[in-house]
Amino acid sequence: MKLEGRKLLRQAAILLAAMWALGTSAQVAGTAQGNDKAPQQQEKDSIVAQEPPRFPGGTYGLMRYVASRLKYPESAVMQGIEGKVVVEFVVKSDGTIGDVRIKRSLTPECDYEALTVVKSLPTFTPGRENGKPVNTWYTLPITFKLPHR
Repeated sequence: MKLEGRKLLRQAAILLAAMWALGTSAQVAGTAQGNDKAPQQQEKDSIVAQEPPRFPGGTYGLMRYVASRLKYPESAVMQGIEGKVVVEFVVKSDGTIGDVRIKRSLTPECDYEALTVVKSLPTFTPGRENGKPVNTWYTLPITFKLPHR
């Protein structure tokens, strides 16, 4: 693929990641709201958090991080595949990422890329309940969209 095409794809990925990162959400790990597949053992240890987890640099920082590391799989580019992968994960009480999984799939290659980026996220400021850090579910939509010519 030509360098120009890769630049366009990267710019499109940055723009789309920024738009979709605004749609992120957080909830205490294991709650049923929006997460019907939470493991039962986590449900026992979960409460509703007063403060959601925060990414260093806030939502804008998260958008930039995802956009700068997301690589559009060449197989998806060649096939003209566009769409959204929704990834959910737990921001643990120490701020690290765990239990990363695909909530909404696009293709195996796009799913893998989204998982790779999420697993590389740096430490968050954890969610808090009554001033104490708690495990919190976080949902992050990541959009793959080709630039229109």
